[in-house]
Amino acid sequence: MRNIIFLLSLSSVVSACNTTYKVPQEPAPALWQGSSGVLITGKSYKVIPGIHQPGGVFAEIDADHKRKARLLAPVTYETTVMSGSKEVTLPAGTPLYAQQYTQSVTTSGTYVQTKTVTQARSRNPIEWCAERPDKEQAVCIFWENPNEAFYLGMRGSPVGPQVGTIAGKRGPLPSLVEDSNIKFRNDLKLAIQVGRISKKYIYIQQKYGSVVEGEFDGTVVSYQKKQWDDNGTVNLKISGGEFLLKAIKDEPKSKPRAVEVSVIKQPSLPSEPLGNLSAQDRAKLLELLLKASEPKEK
Repeated sequence: MRNIIFLLSLSSVVSACNTTYKVPQEPAPALWQGSSGVLITGKSYKVIPGIHQPGGVFAEIDADHKRKARLLAPVTYETTVMSGSKEVTLPAGTPLYAQQYTQSVTTSGTYVQTKTVTQARSRNPIEWCAERPDKEQAVCIFWENPNEAFYLGMRGSPVGPQVGTIAGKRGPLPSLVEDSNIKFRNDLKLAIQVGRISKKYIYIQQKYGSVVEGEFDGTVVSYQKKQWDDNGTVNLKISGGEFLLKAIKDEPKSKPRAVEVSVIKQPSLPSEPLGNLSAQDRAKLLELLLKASEPKEK
């Protein structure tokens, strides 16, 4: 039996000086509703002990998107570039996967949250995302109304994207059909990764995504902030496994440049869906990604 990771948005799509997402005023069609998430398809974790720099993966397992689809006809949309905008065409047959980014809409003023409204389920469509044909990460398509969609360029992995901007472009509603047999160019993994290392702490992230320019990148599922003990070690329990982390330093009092990972207990498959990040954790992770601006009157 495959295990399902249910992942909600790490952000709200709010307003900016460019075209921004509009909350649907009517229920979305069935194809744009329902579940989304990631399936663990591997039978066991691949563990990679040894010395890892920040960004290094020391455990990973094969995964796949729970819901997949393909385009029935080409669709062309505009994306913002340094010089203005350019057109991108997703050809017929382009694989897509379901994500969920619009659980709530937050309006803010002077970078301070003022109001959050949770959308009704029928007006909270899933998003269909695709690897861009120009290999520029991913694009996610938000349903707005029966005639239009909102196209938002994403950062991170082409198959495990992160919201990096709140400004996108409105375009045509694509014609698509669900297809569980389609394949993506990038291999999707669920990975345990070394995050930032400081003199006092080490951050460990669990992500789903793929290798991007030689380093694993993707969407954060969970993370832990662990403090080094007096011996420069950390005991880490994650995904049913246990690891000993040892700081690697050039000098006794210097900041660690890497970590040596030893396996105490092999990680196991989760017996239940992994939990979502708390609101506080989401806020911490998004602090450097999104800055909301005042909503504009229409």
